[in-house]
Amino acid sequence: MFIFLLTSLALGAEGADWHQLRPEQATATSYLKSNWNKYTENYHPMYVLDGNPKTAWVEGAEGNGEGSVITLPVSSMASAKAMKLRVRNGYQKSTALLSANAAPNKVTVRLLNHQGQPVATTQATLTATEGWQEILFPSPITQRFDAVELTVNSVHAGRTYRDTCISDIEIWVDSDVAYNSAAEEAKHARALGWISERVQAAEYFASKPPDFPYASAQFEWIEEPTPFNKASFSTGLAAAKSSAAALSGPWYRLEVKAGAKPMPDGLWGLEMVEAFIPWSQVSLFEADSDQLRLIPDKYTSIMEQEGLRNDRYRGNAHAKLDGGAQPVPVELAFHTRHIIEERMSYTDDLDWWLSFDEGRLQHAWSWGNLNDEIGPYTSAQHWTFEWSNGKIAQISMASRTEYTQSGLAEEMGDGFESVSTNTMAWKAK
Repeated sequence: MFIFLLTSLALGAEGADWHQLRPEQATATSYLKSNWNKYTENYHPMYVLDGNPKTAWVEGAEGNGEGSVITLPVSSMASAKAMKLRVRNGYQKSTALLSANAAPNKVTVRLLNHQGQPVATTQATLTATEGWQEILFPSPITQRFDAVELTVNSVHAGRTYRDTCISDIEIWVDSDVAYNSAAEEAKHARALGWISERVQAAEYFASKPPDFPYASAQFEWIEEPTPFNKASFSTGLAAAKSSAAALSGPWYRLEVKAGAKPMPDGLWGLEMVEAFIPWSQVSLFEADSDQLRLIPDKYTSIMEQEGLRNDRYRGNAHAKLDGGAQPVPVELAFHTRHIIEERMSYTDDLDWWLSFDEGRLQHAWSWGNLNDEIGPYTSAQHWTFEWSNGKIAQISMASRTEYTQSGLAEEMGDGFESVSTNTMAWKAK
Protein backbone atom coordinates (compact mmCIF):
# COMPACT_ATOMS: atom_id res chain seq x y z
CA MET A 1 0.00 0.00 0.00
CA PHE A 2 1.35 3.43 -0.93
CA ILE A 3 0.46 7.03 -0.16
CA PHE A 4 1.25 9.41 -3.00
CA LEU A 5 -0.04 12.88 -3.96
CA LEU A 6 1.01 15.48 -6.48
CA THR A 7 -0.63 18.92 -6.50
CA SER A 8 1.12 20.16 -9.62
CA LEU A 9 -1.02 21.25 -12.56
CA ALA A 10 1.39 19.44 -14.86
CA LEU A 11 0.05 16.30 -16.50
CA GLY A 12 2.12 13.87 -14.50
CA ALA A 13 5.39 12.01 -14.25
CA GLU A 14 8.31 13.26 -16.32
CA GLY A 15 8.61 11.50 -19.67
CA ALA A 16 5.18 9.85 -19.56
CA ASP A 17 3.03 9.86 -22.71
CA TRP A 18 -0.33 10.57 -21.11
CA HIS A 19 -3.71 9.86 -22.72
CA GLN A 20 -7.09 10.47 -21.12
CA LEU A 21 -9.53 7.61 -20.58
CA ARG A 22 -13.10 8.89 -20.83
CA PRO A 23 -15.72 7.02 -18.76
CA GLU A 24 -19.17 6.95 -20.32
CA GLN A 25 -20.85 6.62 -16.95
CA ALA A 26 -20.25 6.93 -13.23
CA THR A 27 -21.97 5.19 -10.34
CA ALA A 28 -21.77 5.76 -6.60
CA THR A 29 -22.98 4.26 -3.35
CA SER A 30 -25.27 7.28 -2.94
CA TYR A 31 -25.98 10.80 -4.15
CA LEU A 32 -27.91 13.70 -2.68
CA LYS A 33 -31.59 14.16 -3.51
CA SER A 34 -33.66 17.10 -2.38
CA ASN A 35 -36.99 18.86 -2.91
CA TRP A 36 -35.62 20.98 -5.75
CA ASN A 37 -33.64 18.15 -7.29
CA LYS A 38 -36.25 15.49 -8.07
CA TYR A 39 -34.71 14.46 -11.37
CA THR A 40 -31.04 14.54 -10.38
CA GLU A 41 -30.16 17.51 -12.57
CA ASN A 42 -27.40 18.09 -10.02
CA TYR A 43 -25.40 15.99 -7.54
CA HIS A 44 -25.40 12.73 -9.55
CA PRO A 45 -22.00 10.96 -9.81
CA MET A 46 -22.06 11.54 -13.59
CA TYR A 47 -21.20 15.19 -12.91
CA VAL A 48 -17.57 14.35 -12.14
CA LEU A 49 -17.22 13.62 -15.88
CA ASP A 50 -18.28 16.99 -17.33
CA GLY A 51 -15.09 18.99 -16.63
CA ASN A 52 -17.23 21.72 -15.09
CA PRO A 53 -16.22 22.81 -11.56
CA LYS A 54 -19.70 24.32 -11.07
CA THR A 55 -21.23 20.82 -10.91
CA ALA A 56 -20.34 18.03 -8.52
CA TRP A 57 -21.09 14.57 -7.22
CA VAL A 58 -22.55 15.06 -3.75
CA GLU A 59 -22.89 11.88 -1.68
CA GLY A 60 -26.23 11.35 0.02
CA ALA A 61 -25.39 9.03 2.93
CA GLU A 62 -25.97 9.77 6.59
CA GLY A 63 -23.12 11.59 8.30
CA ASN A 64 -20.10 13.09 6.54
CA GLY A 65 -19.85 10.50 3.78
CA GLU A 66 -16.99 8.38 5.07
CA GLY A 67 -17.03 5.09 3.18
CA SER A 68 -18.72 6.56 0.11
CA VAL A 69 -17.50 5.08 -3.17
CA ILE A 70 -17.60 6.34 -6.75
CA THR A 71 -16.84 3.95 -9.64
CA LEU A 72 -15.80 4.93 -13.17
CA PRO A 73 -15.75 2.19 -15.87
CA VAL A 74 -13.04 2.74 -18.49
CA SER A 75 -11.88 1.08 -21.71
CA SER A 76 -10.33 -2.28 -20.86
CA MET A 77 -6.57 -1.89 -20.48
CA ALA A 78 -4.25 -4.92 -20.47
CA SER A 79 -1.50 -2.96 -18.70
CA ALA A 80 -0.19 0.54 -18.10
CA LYS A 81 3.28 1.96 -17.63
CA ALA A 82 1.84 4.77 -15.52
CA MET A 83 -1.60 5.70 -14.19
CA LYS A 84 -3.04 8.72 -12.42
CA LEU A 85 -6.18 10.60 -11.47
CA ARG A 86 -6.73 14.36 -11.55
CA VAL A 87 -9.31 15.55 -9.04
CA ARG A 88 -11.12 18.82 -8.43
CA ASN A 89 -11.87 18.20 -4.79
CA GLY A 90 -14.96 19.51 -3.02
CA TYR A 91 -17.73 21.64 -4.52
CA GLN A 92 -15.78 24.17 -6.60
CA LYS A 93 -18.72 26.16 -7.95
CA SER A 94 -17.57 28.99 -5.69
CA THR A 95 -15.15 29.62 -2.84
CA ALA A 96 -18.10 29.89 -0.46
CA LEU A 97 -19.56 26.52 -1.49
CA LEU A 98 -16.13 24.87 -1.31
CA SER A 99 -15.79 25.84 2.34
CA ALA A 100 -19.49 25.28 3.18
CA ASN A 101 -19.46 21.63 2.03
CA ALA A 102 -17.28 18.72 3.10
CA ALA A 103 -14.53 17.38 0.82
CA PRO A 104 -12.61 14.08 0.81
CA ASN A 105 -9.42 14.04 2.85
CA LYS A 106 -7.86 10.56 2.79
CA VAL A 107 -8.95 8.39 -0.14
CA THR A 108 -8.23 4.93 -1.53
CA VAL A 109 -8.10 4.42 -5.30
CA ARG A 110 -8.38 0.93 -6.76
CA LEU A 111 -8.18 -0.35 -10.33
CA LEU A 112 -10.75 -3.11 -10.85
CA ASN A 113 -10.91 -5.95 -13.37
CA HIS A 114 -14.12 -6.97 -15.17
CA GLN A 115 -15.14 -9.04 -12.13
CA GLY A 116 -14.86 -6.05 -9.82
CA GLN A 117 -11.72 -7.35 -8.14
CA PRO A 118 -8.85 -4.91 -7.35
CA VAL A 119 -5.63 -5.37 -9.33
CA ALA A 120 -3.85 -2.26 -8.04
CA THR A 121 -4.40 0.03 -5.06
CA THR A 122 -3.00 3.34 -3.87
CA GLN A 123 -3.90 5.86 -1.19
CA ALA A 124 -3.70 9.64 -1.18
CA THR A 125 -4.45 12.70 0.91
CA LEU A 126 -6.39 15.50 -0.78
CA THR A 127 -6.69 19.12 0.34
CA ALA A 128 -9.92 21.15 0.42
CA THR A 129 -8.60 23.75 -2.01
CA GLU A 130 -9.51 25.04 -5.46
CA GLY A 131 -7.90 23.64 -8.59
CA TRP A 132 -6.65 20.23 -9.67
CA GLN A 133 -4.83 17.69 -7.53
CA GLU A 134 -3.19 14.50 -8.81
CA ILE A 135 -3.08 10.96 -7.48
CA LEU A 136 -0.33 8.94 -9.15
CA PHE A 137 -0.01 5.16 -8.93
CA PRO A 138 3.62 4.60 -7.82
CA SER A 139 4.33 1.56 -10.03
CA PRO A 140 3.28 0.16 -13.43
CA ILE A 141 -0.02 -1.71 -13.73
CA THR A 142 0.67 -5.26 -14.88
CA GLN A 143 -2.87 -6.72 -14.86
CA ARG A 144 -5.93 -5.91 -16.98
CA PHE A 145 -8.30 -3.33 -15.49
CA ASP A 146 -11.72 -2.08 -16.56
CA ALA A 147 -12.73 0.46 -13.90
CA VAL A 148 -11.43 2.97 -11.37
CA GLU A 149 -12.91 3.08 -7.88
CA LEU A 150 -12.37 5.90 -5.37
CA THR A 151 -13.33 5.41 -1.70
CA VAL A 152 -13.62 8.31 0.75
CA ASN A 153 -11.90 7.24 3.97
CA SER A 154 -12.06 10.58 5.81
CA VAL A 155 -13.24 14.11 5.04
CA HIS A 156 -12.48 17.77 5.56
CA ALA A 157 -15.62 18.91 7.41
CA GLY A 158 -17.77 21.56 5.77
CA ARG A 159 -18.45 24.85 7.52
CA THR A 160 -22.24 24.58 6.89
CA TYR A 161 -23.13 21.20 5.37
CA ARG A 162 -22.08 17.60 6.04
CA ASP A 163 -22.37 16.64 2.36
CA THR A 164 -19.06 15.48 0.85
CA CYS A 165 -18.45 16.58 -2.75
CA ILE A 166 -16.12 16.00 -5.71
CA SER A 167 -16.46 18.36 -8.67
CA ASP A 168 -14.43 16.52 -11.33
CA ILE A 169 -12.29 13.42 -11.87
CA GLU A 170 -10.03 12.77 -14.85
CA ILE A 171 -8.26 9.48 -15.57
CA TRP A 172 -4.93 9.46 -17.41
CA VAL A 173 -2.83 6.53 -18.59
CA ASP A 174 0.54 5.90 -20.24
CA SER A 175 0.24 2.50 -21.89
CA ASP A 176 1.52 0.39 -24.76
CA VAL A 177 -2.12 -0.47 -25.49
CA ALA A 178 -3.19 1.39 -28.64
CA TYR A 179 -5.11 4.56 -27.77
CA ASN A 180 -8.32 5.23 -29.71
CA SER A 181 -8.96 8.94 -29.24
CA ALA A 182 -12.14 8.87 -31.36
CA ALA A 183 -13.70 6.16 -29.21
CA GLU A 184 -12.76 7.96 -25.99
CA GLU A 185 -14.17 11.28 -27.20
CA ALA A 186 -17.37 9.57 -28.35
CA LYS A 187 -17.79 8.13 -24.86
CA HIS A 188 -17.26 11.56 -23.38
CA ALA A 189 -19.86 13.02 -25.73
CA ARG A 190 -22.39 10.42 -24.59
CA ALA A 191 -21.69 11.25 -20.94
CA LEU A 192 -22.22 14.96 -21.65
CA GLY A 193 -25.39 14.07 -23.55
CA TRP A 194 -26.72 12.21 -20.52
CA ILE A 195 -26.08 15.24 -18.34
CA SER A 196 -27.69 17.61 -20.83
CA GLU A 197 -30.78 15.43 -21.06
CA ARG A 198 -31.19 15.37 -17.28
CA VAL A 199 -31.01 19.14 -17.08
CA GLN A 200 -33.59 19.53 -19.86
CA ALA A 201 -35.86 16.80 -18.52
CA ALA A 202 -35.90 18.20 -14.98
CA GLU A 203 -38.56 20.74 -15.90
CA TYR A 204 -40.67 18.06 -17.62
CA PHE A 205 -40.56 15.73 -14.63
CA ALA A 206 -41.29 18.53 -12.18
CA SER A 207 -44.88 18.63 -13.43
CA LYS A 208 -45.24 14.93 -14.38
CA PRO A 209 -48.21 15.30 -16.78
CA PRO A 210 -51.11 12.81 -16.71
CA ASP A 211 -49.70 10.75 -19.59
CA PHE A 212 -46.42 10.17 -17.75
CA PRO A 213 -46.50 6.35 -17.60
CA TYR A 214 -44.36 5.88 -14.50
CA ALA A 215 -45.38 6.16 -10.85
CA SER A 216 -42.35 8.33 -10.09
CA ALA A 217 -39.62 10.34 -11.76
CA GLN A 218 -37.05 8.26 -9.88
CA PHE A 219 -36.64 4.50 -9.53
CA GLU A 220 -34.40 2.73 -7.03
CA TRP A 221 -32.24 -0.10 -8.38
CA ILE A 222 -32.15 -3.32 -6.35
CA GLU A 223 -29.64 -5.99 -7.38
CA GLU A 224 -30.69 -9.63 -6.96
CA PRO A 225 -33.96 -8.96 -5.09
CA THR A 226 -34.91 -12.65 -5.45
CA PRO A 227 -32.82 -15.74 -6.31
CA PHE A 228 -32.66 -16.75 -9.97
CA ASN A 229 -35.11 -19.62 -10.59
CA LYS A 230 -33.58 -21.71 -13.37
CA ALA A 231 -36.64 -23.93 -13.92
CA SER A 232 -39.10 -21.03 -14.03
CA PHE A 233 -36.84 -18.99 -16.32
CA SER A 234 -36.32 -21.89 -18.75
CA THR A 235 -40.05 -22.65 -18.86
CA GLY A 236 -40.93 -18.99 -19.43
CA LEU A 237 -38.30 -18.58 -22.17
CA ALA A 238 -39.55 -21.68 -23.99
CA ALA A 239 -43.13 -20.36 -23.78
CA ALA A 240 -42.07 -16.94 -25.10
CA LYS A 241 -40.24 -18.50 -28.05
CA SER A 242 -43.26 -20.70 -28.80
CA SER A 243 -45.65 -17.75 -28.62
CA ALA A 244 -43.42 -15.66 -30.89
CA ALA A 245 -43.18 -18.49 -33.44
CA ALA A 246 -46.98 -18.91 -33.41
CA LEU A 247 -47.64 -15.29 -34.43
CA SER A 248 -48.33 -14.94 -38.15
CA GLY A 249 -50.39 -12.87 -40.55
CA PRO A 250 -49.39 -9.42 -41.78
CA TRP A 251 -46.21 -7.68 -40.77
CA TYR A 252 -46.61 -4.37 -38.96
CA ARG A 253 -44.28 -1.39 -38.98
CA LEU A 254 -44.10 0.20 -35.52
CA GLU A 255 -44.07 3.98 -35.60
CA VAL A 256 -43.76 6.17 -32.51
CA LYS A 257 -46.10 9.15 -32.83
CA ALA A 258 -44.38 11.79 -30.75
CA GLY A 259 -41.26 10.19 -29.33
CA ALA A 260 -40.92 8.25 -26.12
CA LYS A 261 -41.38 10.09 -22.86
CA PRO A 262 -38.11 10.50 -20.95
CA MET A 263 -37.50 7.53 -18.69
CA PRO A 264 -37.18 8.13 -14.94
CA ASP A 265 -33.73 8.35 -13.48
CA GLY A 266 -32.32 5.02 -12.35
CA LEU A 267 -33.78 2.92 -15.17
CA TRP A 268 -31.54 1.48 -17.89
CA GLY A 269 -31.46 -1.31 -20.46
CA LEU A 270 -34.93 -0.61 -21.87
CA GLU A 271 -33.86 1.09 -25.10
CA MET A 272 -35.67 -1.36 -27.37
CA VAL A 273 -39.03 -1.31 -25.54
CA GLU A 274 -39.31 2.10 -23.88
CA ALA A 275 -41.06 3.47 -27.00
CA PHE A 276 -44.02 1.17 -26.26
CA ILE A 277 -44.64 2.69 -22.80
CA PRO A 278 -47.41 3.71 -23.04
CA TRP A 279 -48.81 2.02 -26.14
CA SER A 280 -51.02 5.05 -26.93
CA GLN A 281 -48.04 6.78 -28.56
CA VAL A 282 -47.45 3.95 -31.09
CA SER A 283 -49.15 3.34 -34.45
CA LEU A 284 -49.21 0.10 -36.46
CA PHE A 285 -48.91 0.19 -40.26
CA GLU A 286 -49.24 -2.97 -42.34
CA ALA A 287 -46.06 -3.92 -44.20
CA ASP A 288 -45.24 -6.43 -46.94
CA SER A 289 -42.41 -8.19 -45.12
CA ASP A 290 -40.01 -8.06 -42.23
CA GLN A 291 -37.50 -5.23 -42.54
CA LEU A 292 -34.92 -3.90 -40.12
CA ARG A 293 -35.21 -0.12 -39.78
CA LEU A 294 -32.73 2.20 -38.11
CA ILE A 295 -34.10 3.65 -34.88
CA PRO A 296 -33.08 7.31 -34.55
CA ASP A 297 -30.60 7.52 -31.71
CA LYS A 298 -29.55 10.75 -30.03
CA TYR A 299 -25.90 9.66 -29.94
CA THR A 300 -25.62 8.23 -33.45
CA SER A 301 -24.72 11.54 -35.12
CA ILE A 302 -22.11 12.27 -32.45
CA MET A 303 -20.44 8.92 -33.02
CA GLU A 304 -20.63 9.24 -36.81
CA GLN A 305 -18.68 12.50 -36.58
CA GLU A 306 -15.92 10.48 -34.92
CA GLY A 307 -16.09 7.72 -37.54
CA LEU A 308 -17.83 5.35 -35.12
CA ARG A 309 -21.17 3.54 -35.10
CA ASN A 310 -23.92 2.98 -32.52
CA ASP A 311 -26.77 1.86 -34.77
CA ARG A 312 -29.93 0.29 -33.38
CA TYR A 313 -32.34 -1.44 -35.76
CA ARG A 314 -35.83 -2.78 -35.08
CA GLY A 315 -37.63 -5.08 -37.46
CA ASN A 316 -41.28 -5.11 -38.42
CA ALA A 317 -43.46 -7.11 -36.06
CA HIS A 318 -45.97 -9.90 -36.09
CA ALA A 319 -48.84 -9.01 -33.79
CA LYS A 320 -51.91 -10.42 -32.10
CA LEU A 321 -54.43 -7.59 -31.70
CA ASP A 322 -57.39 -7.33 -29.33
CA GLY A 323 -59.93 -6.69 -32.13
CA GLY A 324 -61.23 -3.38 -30.78
CA ALA A 325 -62.22 -0.36 -32.85
CA GLN A 326 -58.76 1.04 -32.21
CA PRO A 327 -56.87 -2.23 -31.79
CA VAL A 328 -54.01 -2.53 -29.35
CA PRO A 329 -51.66 -5.52 -29.25
CA VAL A 330 -52.00 -8.51 -26.99
CA GLU A 331 -48.65 -9.85 -28.22
CA LEU A 332 -45.78 -8.57 -30.38
CA ALA A 333 -42.78 -10.41 -31.84
CA PHE A 334 -39.91 -8.67 -33.64
CA HIS A 335 -36.14 -8.74 -34.21
CA THR A 336 -33.53 -6.13 -33.28
CA ARG A 337 -29.91 -5.56 -34.22
CA HIS A 338 -27.32 -3.36 -32.53
CA ILE A 339 -24.05 -2.54 -34.31
CA ILE A 340 -21.28 -0.91 -32.27
CA GLU A 341 -17.91 0.21 -33.60
CA GLU A 342 -15.56 1.72 -31.04
CA ARG A 343 -12.35 0.02 -29.94
CA MET A 344 -13.74 -3.13 -31.59
CA SER A 345 -16.74 -3.96 -33.76
CA TYR A 346 -19.72 -5.82 -32.31
CA THR A 347 -23.06 -6.94 -33.76
CA ASP A 348 -25.84 -8.02 -31.41
CA ASP A 349 -28.98 -9.80 -32.69
CA LEU A 350 -32.01 -10.38 -30.48
CA ASP A 351 -35.52 -11.75 -30.91
CA TRP A 352 -38.28 -10.23 -28.77
CA TRP A 353 -41.72 -11.30 -27.54
CA LEU A 354 -43.86 -8.76 -25.68
CA SER A 355 -47.24 -9.22 -24.01
CA PHE A 356 -49.74 -6.48 -23.16
CA ASP A 357 -52.91 -6.02 -21.10
CA GLU A 358 -55.17 -3.30 -22.51
CA GLY A 359 -52.13 -1.64 -24.05
CA ARG A 360 -50.01 -1.86 -20.93
CA LEU A 361 -46.73 -3.71 -21.33
CA GLN A 362 -46.63 -6.70 -18.96
CA HIS A 363 -43.73 -8.91 -20.09
CA ALA A 364 -40.78 -8.51 -22.47
CA TRP A 365 -38.59 -11.50 -23.35
CA SER A 366 -35.44 -11.26 -25.48
CA TRP A 367 -32.93 -13.90 -26.60
CA GLY A 368 -30.09 -14.11 -29.10
CA ASN A 369 -26.37 -13.77 -29.85
CA LEU A 370 -24.24 -10.88 -28.62
CA ASN A 371 -20.57 -9.84 -28.36
CA ASP A 372 -18.34 -7.83 -26.06
CA GLU A 373 -14.60 -7.38 -25.39
CA ILE A 374 -14.47 -10.79 -23.70
CA GLY A 375 -16.01 -12.66 -26.64
CA PRO A 376 -19.29 -13.92 -28.16
CA TYR A 377 -22.11 -14.97 -25.85
CA THR A 378 -25.79 -15.90 -25.83
CA SER A 379 -28.21 -14.00 -23.66
CA ALA A 380 -31.84 -14.21 -22.57
CA GLN A 381 -33.69 -11.63 -20.49
CA HIS A 382 -37.16 -11.40 -18.99
CA TRP A 383 -38.58 -8.00 -18.04
CA THR A 384 -41.75 -7.81 -15.91
CA PHE A 385 -43.72 -4.56 -15.53
CA GLU A 386 -45.98 -4.05 -12.50
CA TRP A 387 -48.62 -1.32 -12.77
CA SER A 388 -50.45 0.60 -10.02
CA ASN A 389 -53.24 3.12 -10.68
CA GLY A 390 -52.39 3.11 -14.38
CA LYS A 391 -48.65 3.74 -13.91
CA ILE A 392 -45.57 1.52 -13.72
CA ALA A 393 -44.53 1.09 -10.08
CA GLN A 394 -41.90 -1.65 -10.42
CA ILE A 395 -39.82 -3.30 -13.15
CA SER A 396 -38.07 -6.62 -12.57
CA MET A 397 -35.50 -8.38 -14.77
CA ALA A 398 -33.99 -11.87 -14.79
CA SER A 399 -31.19 -12.79 -17.19
CA ARG A 400 -28.97 -15.68 -18.21
CA THR A 401 -25.66 -15.23 -20.09
CA GLU A 402 -23.37 -17.90 -21.54
CA TYR A 403 -20.03 -17.17 -23.18
CA THR A 404 -19.56 -19.55 -26.10
CA GLN A 405 -15.83 -19.25 -26.84
CA SER A 406 -13.98 -22.47 -25.94
CA GLY A 407 -11.15 -22.15 -23.45
CA LEU A 408 -12.32 -18.71 -22.33
CA ALA A 409 -12.59 -19.62 -18.65
CA GLU A 410 -8.95 -20.72 -18.61
CA GLU A 411 -7.88 -17.54 -20.40
CA MET A 412 -9.79 -15.21 -18.05
CA GLY A 413 -8.50 -16.85 -14.88
CA ASP A 414 -9.96 -17.70 -11.50
CA GLY A 415 -13.44 -16.45 -10.72
CA PHE A 416 -14.61 -16.21 -14.32
CA GLU A 417 -17.97 -17.88 -14.96
CA SER A 418 -18.83 -18.75 -18.55
CA VAL A 419 -22.49 -19.08 -17.50
CA SER A 420 -23.95 -16.40 -15.24
CA THR A 421 -27.43 -15.50 -14.03
CA ASN A 422 -28.79 -12.37 -12.43
CA THR A 423 -31.96 -10.77 -11.12
CA MET A 424 -32.62 -7.07 -10.59
CA ALA A 425 -35.56 -4.80 -9.80
CA TRP A 426 -36.34 -1.10 -10.01
CA LYS A 427 -38.96 0.34 -7.64
CA ALA A 428 -40.63 3.75 -7.89
CA LYS A 429 -39.42 6.12 -5.18
